[in-house]
Amino acid sequence: MKLNKAFLVLCFALLLVGVPLSGFAQVTTLPDPGTLPDSSLYFLKSWKESIQLFFTFDVEKKATQYIHLAEVRLAEYQKMIEKGKQEIADKTLMKYEDQLKRALQKAEEFSAIGGSASGGKSKNEEKANEVKTKIEEATAKHLQVFQENLAKAPEAAKKGLEKAIKASQKGMEKVREAIEKKEQNSQTPTMNKPTAFNLIFRYGVGAKNELNTFNNTFTKDMVIDPPITVNLKLSNNEFESIYQKINKLKLFNKGESTKSSQPNVSVIPCSSYYLNVQDNSNQKELFWDNCRGRISDKFQQFTDFIILIIKSKEEYKKLPPTKGGYI
Repeated sequence: MKLNKAFLVLCFALLLVGVPLSGFAQVTTLPDPGTLPDSSLYFLKSWKESIQLFFTFDVEKKATQYIHLAEVRLAEYQKMIEKGKQEIADKTLMKYEDQLKRALQKAEEFSAIGGSASGGKSKNEEKANEVKTKIEEATAKHLQVFQENLAKAPEAAKKGLEKAIKASQKGMEKVREAIEKKEQNSQTPTMNKPTAFNLIFRYGVGAKNELNTFNNTFTKDMVIDPPITVNLKLSNNEFESIYQKINKLKLFNKGESTKSSQPNVSVIPCSSYYLNVQDNSNQKELFWDNCRGRISDKFQQFTDFIILIIKSKEEYKKLPPTKGGYI
């Protein structure tokens, strides 16, 4: 009995400190896929989705629907991988790519017409950008799922995964370019990036992953193994987009909350974040985490944005996969 109590105390302590355990992996949350592609009743699900799309006439709603369907396909893909049904998984991945592509097409169409018929022009343009931001955030999540699967996928599955990663990254770049172009064409002038602009951004459990543009390095937390530091340099366009994102979201505004309005909950393991920005002679820093629930939408958007840039770099892709995860 004493031994059992000691074991429970030890487990609880491990949960609190976030000790790595090789048998566990970090998994990104996806929607419940419902009926799976290997079911004889799957065609009913496909029919239902097609009918819902057919009777959705609003371009904004249709774009959002395609984003949701892409996430459902990704959840189905995960389940097929878990069941060892690689052929069905590959076909599902192709459907994912198609629905993500359709979401992008609808977002472009929505942007071209300035949003739906209701509301003024500025409101419509704002809604069009909201749709693109949704795709941007969803794709960042999808890329994380692909990276998690790539680390443990058999050789036969890696080619399909790498193709899906490239498709997601290409879609992400397309959305980002469209948003930046819209901002440049708007009447509100964007702030030019200062000559001396550098940053340190840390993220993950214990904020152990670090992008340091002062030294042009990136350090990856390997969990069980020692961390790996490599040379990683951002392009001028990437620097510019990060600077504009910080200013657009007003991250350093006084009184800006890092937390969402949802009730506090304990999250184990939780991720911590640190941002240190040098803007000419000024230096500012911020800390935030999701240990007590979701971070605010602004900080989540910035977090997803900068991590996506890091993961799109060739230097990052060449790093070995992480072994294990935190509990």
